[in-house]
Amino acid sequence: MRANVLVPSHRLAFNCRNSFTNTAFKCLVISKIQKKAVKPCRTEAAGNVGSGQSSSQGLNEGQESITWVQSWSRIAKERSEQMKSWGLAGVISYGLLKTLYYSTAFLVCWYYADIPRGMGISSTIEAFCKVFAMVWAGSQVTKLARYAGAAAMSPFMDKALESLVTRFSLKGKKEAFFAILALCLGVAACVFGSVLLAWS
Repeated sequence: MRANVLVPSHRLAFNCRNSFTNTAFKCLVISKIQKKAVKPCRTEAAGNVGSGQSSSQGLNEGQESITWVQSWSRIAKERSEQMKSWGLAGVISYGLLKTLYYSTAFLVCWYYADIPRGMGISSTIEAFCKVFAMVWAGSQVTKLARYAGAAAMSPFMDKALESLVTRFSLKGKKEAFFAILALCLGVAACVFGSVLLAWS
């Protein structure tokens, strides 16, 4: 037979106190571990939301750019059709504006490029090609303005062609058209040729 062992009351209270302290400590550790596990999840979720917002913002900007390009192309096409509806007057109006743009823009770009003189014909032609490429790139941006200007000039140019036919006893508007076209080409050739000869 086992003998019943009597435990003093103060030791029983001490054991109960230790048991309660261990249990509370375990609960505190578990709660901290759970908080640390939840925090990265919240951070990851916030990151996913932020990346989703940035991607949607980039998509909206891309759609706006596409819409702007489509609108620009549509307006340019409308102005081009309006210009062509005037026939020779519309074409020669666009040619005059194009000659004016290329001559002026080339001289301005050449001046600010600060190209030295006396480089030789080959180096001058190379510099000429680089400057002309810049002018051509600018012409693509200003094309819509030239279309609009040509469409506005066409009625006056049509009257000018008729006046040239009457004054110089030409056979028709075609002869007046080719005369103005030759004038435009001559002006451009004089501008570009003078620059090449002066700097080579």
